[in-house]
Amino acid sequence: MEVATVRAMLVVAGVALVACGPRDTSPEGAVRQFLRATETGNTTAVVALLAPDSRKVIDQMVELATAQSGGHRRFKPEDLLAVAVEEPRYEAQHVEVVQLQGDRAIVRLEDAEGEAHEELHLVRVGGHWRVVLNFGGTERRKTEAETQPEGMDRPPR
Repeated sequence: MEVATVRAMLVVAGVALVACGPRDTSPEGAVRQFLRATETGNTTAVVALLAPDSRKVIDQMVELATAQSGGHRRFKPEDLLAVAVEEPRYEAQHVEVVQLQGDRAIVRLEDAEGEAHEELHLVRVGGHWRVVLNFGGTERRKTEAETQPEGMDRPPR
């Protein structure tokens, strides 16, 4: 996987957040922290807010990038995520949980007009909500977040 691929995977990094909220003990709070971290370029905080499986994939990319440099440069997760920091595409005015099932959640981001722009998947780990990155394949998301457990319906918009 190329380093440039990380930019596409972290497209949510192009979202600005207007309001701060509770910490990562709620899905909304974790998303607000994640967006604030991407908005300010705080890649250390972004990495800390990633789900364990997402972090593993980033760590694999770090190893690959280091190997491709011939070992001349030792990359860190923050180095790869820094590629994704870009100007906001819209301001997330509303952060709303649209699914919550045990330790899994989906949070919708909407602009001031109520247009949904993103849905982030989260998992709760040790009492803290963490963001699941979509690495382009649905298999990783399904095995990590299992966002559609049997009997779990999405509320109407």
